[in-house]
Amino acid sequence: MTQTVKAAILTISFMLLAVLMLEAGPDLYTWGRYLFVFLIFGSAVWFRYAGVVAAGLMSFSVLVSHSFLMSTQIWLSLSHAALIPAVGVLAGLYWISVKEFTAMQHYTMAWYKKMRQKHYNKTRARIEQDKQLATLSDYSQRVAFCADIEDVIQIGLDLARDTMRVDAVAIYSLHEEDETLYLVSSCGLEAKNAVKSQPIPLGEGFNGKAAESGSLVVAYDFQKNFEVSDALRGEEFRAVAVVPLVSRNKIMGTLMVANRRHHIFSAQELLVLETLGHQLGMAKENTILTDVQQTMQKQLLESEKQYRGIFEKTNDIIWLEDGEGNIISANKACANMLGIELCRVKKENIFTYIPHEQAQKAKLVRQQLLNGTIAEKSYDQIIVNSEGTEIILKVTTNLLDNGDIPGFQHIAKDITEERKLHENQQFYIEHITRAQEEERLRISRELHDSTAQSLIVVLHQLEKYLVSSDHLRLGDSRFLFNVAEQVKAILQEVRQFSRDLRPSILDDLGLVPSLEWYIDELNRTHGLKVDLNIIGQKQMLRPEIRVSLFRIIQEALRNVMRHAEANNAKVKIEFDNNEVRVEVQDNGKGFDAEPLGDLLRSGKLGLAGMHERAKILGGSIEISSAKGAGTTIFITVPLVSDHLLAEVGQN
Repeated sequence: MTQTVKAAILTISFMLLAVLMLEAGPDLYTWGRYLFVFLIFGSAVWFRYAGVVAAGLMSFSVLVSHSFLMSTQIWLSLSHAALIPAVGVLAGLYWISVKEFTAMQHYTMAWYKKMRQKHYNKTRARIEQDKQLATLSDYSQRVAFCADIEDVIQIGLDLARDTMRVDAVAIYSLHEEDETLYLVSSCGLEAKNAVKSQPIPLGEGFNGKAAESGSLVVAYDFQKNFEVSDALRGEEFRAVAVVPLVSRNKIMGTLMVANRRHHIFSAQELLVLETLGHQLGMAKENTILTDVQQTMQKQLLESEKQYRGIFEKTNDIIWLEDGEGNIISANKACANMLGIELCRVKKENIFTYIPHEQAQKAKLVRQQLLNGTIAEKSYDQIIVNSEGTEIILKVTTNLLDNGDIPGFQHIAKDITEERKLHENQQFYIEHITRAQEEERLRISRELHDSTAQSLIVVLHQLEKYLVSSDHLRLGDSRFLFNVAEQVKAILQEVRQFSRDLRPSILDDLGLVPSLEWYIDELNRTHGLKVDLNIIGQKQMLRPEIRVSLFRIIQEALRNVMRHAEANNAKVKIEFDNNEVRVEVQDNGKGFDAEPLGDLLRSGKLGLAGMHERAKILGGSIEISSAKGAGTTIFITVPLVSDHLLAEVGQN
């Protein structure tokens, strides 16, 4: 019944009772007025304090008005009119207080039971949590001291099943090669062999999704996305939770727990599951690292054994020394090189066998390695052994990492015979080149002094005969005149051959005037535009230097005319106190630059000859060229022999 209906009933009741009291006689009024007590009490029952007050005031107002009408004793009637509502109000208030006290008792008892149950549940959860944490701590300790991965996995399976009270537990391993999960171990699976024979692709089923996303996957059979993989479809699971096995941000597999009954996993159970997954992932990685470490140690021992065999049997000279040059270890080849027994090598200092003028170079290389600067990869080192024999070594030095104590490793090769052979070869090539130049000079002089002079005599005799012979016929005169012209042409060619073989200006005035004359000849006779640029103070070079440089530049310009298909070339010569630098550049078709050995094999003897001439002088040649981009030849020749004389005149 609503409050409005109750209020309407009470209001109508008051109105009817008020009318009844007005129409009633004195006797009925005397007993009828007590009905207001019940109305006030009913208001208290239905409307509590507000009803008591309203009903009391209304009853008092009705009774007071009737008292003035019905009674002649006004004060007595007023007292009865006040007493009756007061009794009703007191009765109503008492009932309300009793009702509220009873309700408070029920509320207090319910609150007490609720708090007691909450405290009990909290205490029970804390005990369960402490038990789970203790179990996880025990598992961590057991994993730490367990080296066998199979034992670690089995412990994890038992712990997951007992702690979470699930029906089945399975551990999968992720193979990165084919991105597939393979069952490693399980308990509680009804068709274990069938599940093991069906790997799960990455992204398929709950295990595949957990491995792909790297996060926890929880699913129940009342959900729409409850999709079990084919391998686990026959197990009839209703609740599944899968956590990835992660270690150092790397997914190594999955841990799955499942129930065949309806069960909602709590947050605490999922936390335990994630912790177990993390522990299993770390245990698996530690096992893998242990296996890798053992394999590496085995390989290291094998490599050390092989290195020791190579160290002892190789023909290369190897020795280790400390920062002071004391030999720590050496092989048989080193002992033979020093001319002492192998057992005595460790007592020696390598600087005892290095000449004083060579020791500074060896110390400089070691200091560069200690400073962290890049030392030359290999360098020549002269050793004088115990027998007084001078040995030339090609040495490669590396820094040894021995903690705070510096050390060096040296690998050397005896190049004494090779160096002597090279020096003999260079001496032979140098003498051949000099002999060629001397022969060129002799032939040039012979052509100039003998052949050319004989041709001049013949030409003069022909001209004299033509002038003095009046009896010659016109046809004979023309014939002899043609012969004279041919002799002139031959004489011109002989003179050109003589100049090409050895320009006399090269010996008389030097390199620069010879090049100026030669370049003028090229511009005039071959149509090739060549620019000559001189930088620095011109110098009178030694004969072999100026002749070799002239031949190199001459050969370079000949290659430009014959092969480059260029119409422009530049020759730049830069004089320095220590060297001469020459640059020959053209705008021709270019070619693929090759090493010296390839030049000889490919038949480019002109370029190879240029290399040899520069090498004889102690210089070098670099060729920069590419197809369609022209060619630039850089020649550098040191000036290390004899004094230099300043050129005079045109030079």
